[in-house]
Formats: sequence, structure tokens, C-alpha cells
Amino acid sequence: MTAPRRVTIRASGHPHLGGTHHKTLEVTRDEAVTSRATCVVGVSAEAFPPQLHLLRGPVRITVAAGGGRLAGRAVINPEHQVDRRMVVRRSDRSDPDTLAIRSEITAADLDPQLRTALGQPGTPVLVTVEEIATPPPLVLLHRPAAGPLPGRADRLWRYADATVSLDGVPAGTGRRVTTPPPVTAGEVVAATLSGSLDQAPARAVGWLVAASRQGARLLAPGADATSVALLAAGLPPAPAVRLGTVDRRTVRQPAIVGLLRYGPLPAVLTLAPADAEPVLGPLAAGDAATRPLALPVELVDAGVQLRWTTVAGALPELSRSGAGPVTVVLGRREPATAPADLSDVVRALAGAGVSPRLVADALRGWGIGRSEVYRWQQETGPQ
Repeated sequence: MTAPRRVTIRASGHPHLGGTHHKTLEVTRDEAVTSRATCVVGVSAEAFPPQLHLLRGPVRITVAAGGGRLAGRAVINPEHQVDRRMVVRRSDRSDPDTLAIRSEITAADLDPQLRTALGQPGTPVLVTVEEIATPPPLVLLHRPAAGPLPGRADRLWRYADATVSLDGVPAGTGRRVTTPPPVTAGEVVAATLSGSLDQAPARAVGWLVAASRQGARLLAPGADATSVALLAAGLPPAPAVRLGTVDRRTVRQPAIVGLLRYGPLPAVLTLAPADAEPVLGPLAAGDAATRPLALPVELVDAGVQLRWTTVAGALPELSRSGAGPVTVVLGRREPATAPADLSDVVRALAGAGVSPRLVADALRGWGIGRSEVYRWQQETGPQ
């Protein structure tokens, strides 16, 4: 386990540091500010160290100078790209200069002793940011041939704790590991692939699945979102059914109904909170209520992590969520009582590109033979 990270930034006082802003506090690398910089608590800051970019999750921020001290909690902004300014905000605003959001402290919370010290030119100012607990592991998956990573992902990639090659292709940065070890809590791992995620070899998929089952979050810029969701739920990206966006209208289609109620393979779907009841409500009754369903872990952090619950358990959470569309994974239903007609389900699986052999294997428990699967899938016509 990686210990919680702790980063200290050294800055200096300045006559114009009034410390009266009620919404933010800021440390800048600029040598001087005007009296309008009411949120600034330190100037002439040293270059922000690489470890600052690896901080994640809830943190404690401490400002100390001249014997005075101010401390409070905040949460690292997953999108930050701090360079010359390091801003801490009370709100959820997440522009690139904002290191942390939801802060308990702002410049206006400085006590008189600390405010006086900050106003003295050259006074040493120490701003410490430390993780309150060790965050989950983070696996950053990238295909270097695809070009540079965007935004925060680029900083995480450059300063990762370890770099692993998942398909035997030498990694371009960081510490190369021939045989990828298990991930550990708090670790940021840069994982390289030479090809796309949907063409990843079994060795790479197996390592990613194992990492997710160990609690890792997965960040894969540019990768197929449904494959990422499956891996983040601890499942391989195939075989699975990719339903796309399902709402109260599309869920009335017989094929969609069949896949949701009797699906022999995991299904990935995206739905709005307002559509959770119409889409999943019919599954939350009877023996289907215990059908496994994975939904995103609500952490303010980089990457995606899904946790397993049941349809009945997930429905209230999804319905009251105020967020935008949510991608969930519906686990396969174990064979019990077969529906009267599975032909629509088989045809829908064919339309999703699932091979007849995989479908036949999944439906074996319901007494459906391979010949029936071939016949029903052929009825869908050319794909």
C-alpha cells in the first residue's frame, strides 16, 4: 500500500496579501500581486512538484506563516492542470488552475496573526496538501501511438508510480515492469497497450480485470466507453451486449425487453436517472430483483470504478441521482425458468455482433441448442 501523499509548497508573503476572499484561496508563482488579489495567500511559490499532480481524493490543506496556521478539508479536482496558479475553491468549479474544490477554508478564514504575517514581504509561507486517506489504485490505460494524452491524464502519465506493458511492447516512460505486478492502494500505474482495447490480448484483459477486482479505478482516454465500463466492473469486454442509451421509449421494444429480462450475457446500457424506474423497475420484482447490477462509485476522482449490487438495490440510488446519464452493467441472469420465446433475444444478440457459439453456450442452461441459435440468428439477415 502506498502511504497517503503529502506535498508542501513554499511561497512568500507580500504587502498586498489582504486575505479577505470568501470563496477561494490561492498560491501563485508570480513575484508580485495587486491589492485586488484578495484570495492570494502566497507569492513567488516554488515550481509545483510532480507529487502534487498525483494527489487524489479528500485532502487536508494547511497554510502556515509567522506562527499562525489555517487548516481545513477539500477534495482534489480530478481535472486540474496546475502550473502557475494553485487555487482552492469552496464551490465545485473545476477549471485547470483549481487544485481542490469543496474547501472548508478560504482566504477570509485567516486569523489576524496569520493575515499579518502574510502581509510581510519575504515571510516564509508553507502550504501543505496531504491526502486524508490512501485513495484507490488508479490505472491509466494508453496507447502511446495514439499521441499525447489530454489534460490531467498527461500529468498522471508522466509522473506515474510505475509503468507496465500489458502486451509485451516496451513502455516509453517511467519504470518498466516485465511482468505486471498486482496494483496496490494509492498507486498510479501507467499501463501501455500497442493496439486498441477491443483487440487487447487475453493477458492484458486478465490483468485489467484483476486490477478492477482489487478496487482500482480505470482511466482510458479515447477508449470505447462500454469496454471501459465492463473492465471497471471487473468483467472482460467480451462477450457482452452493448445496448447504448436505453430510455422509457426504447425499452418497450421486444428485443430490448428480452435482453434485459432474460439476457444470458452481461449488458451495458446508459440511462438517465429519470428513466431508471421505467427501464429497470420491471426487473426489480420477483426473482429478477437479485439480478446483479454494477453502477459507478461516486467519488470525486480520476477514472471510473463500478461496484456490484442488485437491481433492486441500485434502483433507488439511480432514481434520486442528480447527475447526467449513467452507464451501468447488468449482470447475466443465471438460467432458471426459460421465457416462452427466446428467439427475439437471440436475434438481438446477433444484431449486437455476438457469435452464435457464445450465445449457444450461454443459453445451454435453458435447453437451447446451437442449431436453434444458428437458425434464429440467420433470420436477422446479413450483419
